[in-house]
Amino acid sequence: MTTFTGVIQSGMGRGANFIAMPIYHDIFSKLLNEDPFPGTLNLKLVGDPIEVINVAFENGKVFDDLEVDGKSFGGIITIPVRILGYEREIIAVGVRPLLTTHTSEIIEIVSGDHIRSTLRVKDGQTVEFEIVD
Repeated sequence: MTTFTGVIQSGMGRGANFIAMPIYHDIFSKLLNEDPFPGTLNLKLVGDPIEVINVAFENGKVFDDLEVDGKSFGGIITIPVRILGYEREIIAVGVRPLLTTHTSEIIEIVSGDHIRSTLRVKDGQTVEFEIVD
């Protein structure tokens, strides 16, 4: 399996708002088999894995035409990932919003864990992960 490395970056704080919405909460709860932590971990990919990640998202699970109170939020594409390192691995979901300002070198991660606290990491540090088949 290919291991990818991403540098932790602060986001705009909108991930928590989306995950709090019942439609997104339900999607991530089903994908994770647990309640999602209300926020995302943003990783800027390091090296040359961007094309591999892009192909994975092309084959990912698509949830489109998501609406809340009549307002469209576009949708998301998800891929299952495993965060590696430290004392344990964390099962998570890589997310690519269909409407985003992020470039393709940014991947958002959703997990039942608060990954920063669990791994004791902060902005600028790296996190390794792999795509789960």
